[in-house]
Amino acid sequence: GNGGGGICAARHLANRGVNVRLCLSSPDNLKEVPKHQRMVYGSTSGLEVTYQELKKNADISPDLILDAIIGYSLKGKPRGL
Repeated sequence: GNGGGGICAARHLANRGVNVRLCLSSPDNLKEVPKHQRMVYGSTSGLEVTYQELKKNADISPDLILDAIIGYSLKGKPRGL
């Protein structure tokens, strides 16, 4: 499922002390693998934020943005936001 690799990367970064914010384009439509990765990510110190929260919070100024919307298993045109 598309997105699992990006969520996994966020988990690994959070487990190494990086201040991580996970923003999913369609969190209610995750397939099995990304859904599992999201559950595992929930056990880390990383936070999950919505797209709207990112837009309105100017105090979030990341050192790095990892864009994982286009994954290695994408088929067809991207969907979501």
